[in-house]
Amino acid sequence: MEIKKTKKIKGVLLSPGVAVGAAFVVLRHPPIPAGKTLPELDAEAELDKLRDSIGEVKKELAFLKDQVSSDLGEEQSAILDVQMLVVEDIHFVQEIEKIIREQRWTYEAAIGEVLRLYEEKFERAANAYLRDKFFDVKDVLLRMLDRGYLRERQKALSKLRNCILVSEQILPTTLLGFNKKAFDGIVTVTGGLGSHAVILARSYGIPAIGVAKGVTKRIQDGDVVFLDGYESALYINPDEAARQRFQRETEDFKAYHLRIERHAAEKAKTHDGVELKITANCGNLDDLNQALATGAEGVGLFRTELMFYSKPRMPTEDEQYALYRKAAETFPDKTVTIRTLDLGGDKALPYFLLPKQVNPYLGWRSLKISFDHPHEFKIQIKAILRAGCHGRIQMLFPMVTNYSDVSKCREYIAMCEEELREEAKPFDENMQIGAMIETPSAVTCLAHILPEVNFISIGTNDLIQHILAVDRDNPRVSEFYVAHHPAVLMSLKTILTAAAEAHCPVSLCGEMASQVIYTKILLGLGLRRFSVAPSLVPILKDVLRHLDARKAEAMAAEILKMKTSEEIIAQLRSEMDHAYPDMYRVV
Repeated sequence: MEIKKTKKIKGVLLSPGVAVGAAFVVLRHPPIPAGKTLPELDAEAELDKLRDSIGEVKKELAFLKDQVSSDLGEEQSAILDVQMLVVEDIHFVQEIEKIIREQRWTYEAAIGEVLRLYEEKFERAANAYLRDKFFDVKDVLLRMLDRGYLRERQKALSKLRNCILVSEQILPTTLLGFNKKAFDGIVTVTGGLGSHAVILARSYGIPAIGVAKGVTKRIQDGDVVFLDGYESALYINPDEAARQRFQRETEDFKAYHLRIERHAAEKAKTHDGVELKITANCGNLDDLNQALATGAEGVGLFRTELMFYSKPRMPTEDEQYALYRKAAETFPDKTVTIRTLDLGGDKALPYFLLPKQVNPYLGWRSLKISFDHPHEFKIQIKAILRAGCHGRIQMLFPMVTNYSDVSKCREYIAMCEEELREEAKPFDENMQIGAMIETPSAVTCLAHILPEVNFISIGTNDLIQHILAVDRDNPRVSEFYVAHHPAVLMSLKTILTAAAEAHCPVSLCGEMASQVIYTKILLGLGLRRFSVAPSLVPILKDVLRHLDARKAEAMAAEILKMKTSEEIIAQLRSEMDHAYPDMYRVV
């Protein structure tokens, strides 16, 4: 793929934002020596090198764990615990030792051979999450192979500012070990959305883009890179005119954010006086703090999966309680909605392997897994109930399909309450209970579900793909995954109308709430509670202040009569371009 000046290169959004700066390239790793039998090799000396290397890597990981713990909290620093387990795995180390002793290879060549074997093994894994876990194994092996290279790059980067970090593969400890103030953006090839490095990039608020293989190899140290995470695009070595334009756009974008952030703490209210509630989707302490800083009116969705991802085993009741309590105390006067573990689909845990399924999104997942593992389910419910004593927590159950699901969840809550009484542990005896509405069956059974819950939350990510029978992760059909399909909008209208008639609070926490192109139609359909990423809270508030609820309702009534997605999106673009002058900045 030839890169030309000022040519726009499309990629995959990993972490939102915009940045411009000089490229700082980090190679995947120095060349790995080929395996070669050396009869005269002193195997014991090579084994000593291996042991020294392991000891140094342990020290590095311990140091990095302390660093990230102070920056982001204990649950994020647990990412390093996973890598520490790799270093301490006796079978893992014995594989390397065996090659040194039996084949009489240098320890560098032996590590390279084990790396190759593990890479083949993990590349065959069907589950994307498991493939991402290989990066933890690789990170450890590469550090054992050659720590000097990374140290020199870290030292060089510590003297720089406003760089764009470029690497074919961003490993977790590469990101953790570098000075975060030195770089403003990341360009990488490998590493899925669930990889630890990408999770950390989002936690630090660093824009990141994944590009096609081969692009990073053509970028050299010092090349000027303009990264647009919101449009998933970048430009390499643009001409002077383009550079100045990009610099102006970056400064203009920052000025836009500064302007809207000045009003972040103010409530969201439409031009005609309709008050709205904007909450945040969070998953860790950094998200919570950012949500507080950006003016979120509580937490509309606390995803508990991230805590489970970052642990080498199931977190205990006390570990979960501590995190949920912190969430409640961060928003002492606001509601914090904690969703129980939502596994399956594209979400798996390294210590809780899911069976290979033909269609994982329609398979064993979410509540079905929780019901089949009552011990773990009860541990989480008890932790949430206990944390409820420290704030306004409410509990949300994912992938509810009918009345029976809600009824079973309430049975588990009753069992957990009884156990907590026996254990003399205080808990919230009047916790509000909610259901995620993200399946067509839940929409159909709303009349049965609504009387059994205190609130509902619409999960459009799954709802859209289930209504349209489109796998959102399948590139061959992704063009058909559209939130503005008539069937989706009609379903949303059904949900919002039913909830209003039942006087049941309803919020929308899916990605549709974050896409400004849909803000007016959602307002017109009757939505009054939005939950989005913390960084988007000020933007959404600003957009809503430019809208008129009565006009939005009239527009929605007309759009519901339209028969095609094409005419609907054309109308939405026209309406939003007219209503919000800064529309081009946020889509």
